[in-house]
Amino acid sequence: MNARLATAGLLVAFLLPPAPAFAGEAEDRTELARLEQAWLDAGSRNDKDAIGRILAPTFVNTTVDGVRRDRSQVLAAAPLPEGASQRLRDMSITITGDTAVITGINVFTPRPGAMPVEVAYTDVWVRSEQGWKAVASQETVKVRRAP
Repeated sequence: MNARLATAGLLVAFLLPPAPAFAGEAEDRTELARLEQAWLDAGSRNDKDAIGRILAPTFVNTTVDGVRRDRSQVLAAAPLPEGASQRLRDMSITITGDTAVITGINVFTPRPGAMPVEVAYTDVWVRSEQGWKAVASQETVKVRRAP
């Protein structure tokens, strides 16, 4: 009888759908997407304080030109040109434990009416006692191909 119950229990366990992802993962995804947008918005407003709250002390950025910048260099960077705009699309968030990797496209328009530039990005985030902090970022300009 016990063997039958154990076998039945195993069969039920195999037939059930897999358990959902970590219960807090949905909240983490929402928070990370919010932080990505807040970072973009702060950059558009040249809000160094807001950017400073998002970046970890050890943050490092590799620009589209292959230049490596630390947190202080990022915070000291010139603001976006007047009238420039940015928007995120195709964002994908992968969370593994206390680390998240976010990829997507930043559609950057340097001035009204100008041709937008698509910048593929990868941002790495780590959960700390202060919440999620960006620790690394890399951008690559997507080359337009002729149709």
